[in-house]
Parts: sequence; C-alpha cells; structure tokens
Amino acid sequence: MIDRTTSGSVHAFAQLAGQPPSTIHKYLREGSEPSRWSLVRMAAAGGVTVGWLAAGEGATPGGDDADVWECPYFDAELSAGSGREAWAGQTPTDTLRLPGQLVRNLFRPRGPTIALRVAGDSMEPTIRDGAVAVIDTSADRIDRDGKVYALRVDNVLLIKRAHVIPGVGIRLAGDNAASPSVQLDATDADRLAVLGRVCGVINAA
Repeated sequence: MIDRTTSGSVHAFAQLAGQPPSTIHKYLREGSEPSRWSLVRMAAAGGVTVGWLAAGEGATPGGDDADVWECPYFDAELSAGSGREAWAGQTPTDTLRLPGQLVRNLFRPRGPTIALRVAGDSMEPTIRDGAVAVIDTSADRIDRDGKVYALRVDNVLLIKRAHVIPGVGIRLAGDNAASPSVQLDATDADRLAVLGRVCGVINAA
C-alpha cells in the first residue's frame, strides 16, 4: 500500500495519514496493532477500506477499481510571505494523484481541485514552507470566516486565513503572529480574486 501510494516513502505516507513516521515504522517493523482511529487515517491515506487494512477483506489496492483522485498541479507558488508574482500561464504542468478516499473523507472538497506549492513561513506552523496546498476551486469567494484561501491580490498569489469583519471588510492574515496582514474593504473588490479554499495540505518533510 505504501509502495503504491507514496512510492515506498514511509515519511510521505505518514504525512498523508497524519501520523508520526516513527509510528508507521513501529507498525511495520514490530507488528504493533494500531488503534481504530489510526486504522481509519491510514486506510484513507492508502485509498483502501479499514476492512482490507485490518484483515485483507475487500478489493486489492491498485487493482482495476483503484480509487484515485487526480488533481492538476500548477508550476506556481502561493506565497506565505510578502507575495509572489501571479503565474504567467494557466496550464497544469503535472497531475497530483491522491487516494480518493483520503480526499473525500479528510479534505472534503465541494468541487474540482488544483494543487500549488507554498513558499514562505507566514502560515507556519499550520502550513510549512514547501508544502503542497490542495485547493477547492468551487469556493470562488470568501464565504467562511477563519478558513484558509488561495488568493490573487494585486496580481500576487497568496495563501492566507480570511477573517470577515462585518461592516468593514476582510483581513487576510498568516498563522505566524510575526507576519503582516492585509485588510481589504468594498472599494478593493477589483484587487482581489479568490482561487479557492484550501481544503488540504501535504506538508514537506
């Protein structure tokens, strides 16, 4: 399962499953029995059922019925800092293939997704420099207070947490308290474009 999902990388699989790499190594090397919650997270990351992971029941992973979510990957960076120039083209350069069960159960997008790399530390510790953000493009406006969005402000790509201030506007801030925030009001509407809501993150090792 790990070979198929992350080309044999235990660390990368642990990131997908939300588990410490040492815990995955322990399961593999010592035959320790994972908790039910760990089984659920690992099954979702591997695109298999809990029954298959626990007892080998059900379809073999990687077969004809393999459940894969394909996410277009763009060669551009979302800045978690002062900002990067917006991408020049709109054509994806690769496809990020993720276990479908992981995306549906943990990321829960409402529509199509794209993937972009994050550069900078303003969203740490939530999103680290070098992480890949999975973006739900059906969320083309800021409609959920406190959620993280991928945005274009003044032709610069940003990843920020959006705080709606009634009667005032929107404050775009990082999770790193040392990072500056951006405040926009109704007169700034033409400066802002929402690429989508960040529904999932694959942090760099």
